[in-house]
Amino acid sequence: MNRRGFLAGAALALSSPSLVRAQTDALSEAEFNDWVGQLRPRALDAGVSEAGWSAALEGLSPDPVVIARRATAAETNRTVTDYILALLNGRGRRARAKYASVPQLADIERRSGVPGGPLVAFWGMESDYGGNIGDRDVLRAVATHGAAGSGGADWAEEFIAAARILQSGAISRAKMVGSYAGAMGQTQLMPTNYLKYGVDFDGDGRIDVWGTPVDALASAAAHLKQASGWRAGESWLEEVSLPADLDLKSVEVEVTQMPPADWEARGVRRSSGRAWSAADRAAQARLYLPAGLGRPAFLAFPNYDAFEGYNPSLPYAVGVCLLAKYAQGETPYLHDWPPEPALSREARMAAQAGLAKLGYYDGKIDGDLGRRSRKAVRDWQLATGRPRDGHLTPEDARALSA
Repeated sequence: MNRRGFLAGAALALSSPSLVRAQTDALSEAEFNDWVGQLRPRALDAGVSEAGWSAALEGLSPDPVVIARRATAAETNRTVTDYILALLNGRGRRARAKYASVPQLADIERRSGVPGGPLVAFWGMESDYGGNIGDRDVLRAVATHGAAGSGGADWAEEFIAAARILQSGAISRAKMVGSYAGAMGQTQLMPTNYLKYGVDFDGDGRIDVWGTPVDALASAAAHLKQASGWRAGESWLEEVSLPADLDLKSVEVEVTQMPPADWEARGVRRSSGRAWSAADRAAQARLYLPAGLGRPAFLAFPNYDAFEGYNPSLPYAVGVCLLAKYAQGETPYLHDWPPEPALSREARMAAQAGLAKLGYYDGKIDGDLGRRSRKAVRDWQLATGRPRDGHLTPEDARALSA
């Protein structure tokens, strides 16, 4: 699930009281209370006391911001190029300063194997380095999603986990805030992940991912290591140059895996000119073209999956990968990234409908060009003699919706 849930969309929705009211009416207080009430036996079995359950229910009601944000979450026409360049230009220099400001990063890496660059990048992306951790009551947000039937998470488990966190005394109810999606703290952990991976790095007796950056960073490292299988010593995403004659019929973007040496045998070269490390030479890498042919190309190593594991969005994952390099003092390669035509959500949905009609796609028609949609685009491109890069151009979209 997309766990970031910053407040921009929610603020936009709140600017229209009629929208908020209409969406809130879709979830009645009775439905909300029924959903929460049926969780009580499970919560008690999970160790929540009667007093803890009462504390979790205090002031609980549907959150209209969450309802409104659910309705507007998919409304964006931003291109991959615009998203990544805005991220790097807006947070790159601060990433280096923040990296230098946390000397404990070296110790966190020794314990977890996760370098400081990715941790600082997630820190910047998820909360603007602690400046925006969200302002929604976590219990209220999670319960609203559960009662409204949101997908992407086991909201009952998240609500019970949040009740356990409150009962532990790690944070007061007033300060237990997060995103509209219920993610908490400076690296935006869901409540269940807080319980699984939370780390009291400063040793003060509580896991404070809200106000203590080192706790949040160490917890993110534990999440990347244990949940995503971070591989110490390996790269995550490296820019490469492609030969003009690369055969995208025999090599499938995002799918074909081979060691860097095999990519080099096909003319793919590391843009930095540096030699691959021994760990990278032994690893399998996939080719990624996040904005299509003619724009930056990358080899993604197994650690890249940890970035998509944090948020299954290609622009997000690539952007955070590059921000991580920037944090560690490298310069992401922003040359040869020309402007990219934007596609409206309606155009993306029409293209998905066209792919479905032709038998290439059986997912939701929602305008979200995720992994399944990109796979469908590649299959259609291969069948129609187009370069199989998985990137939907305006020309492709018009052909598919004709």
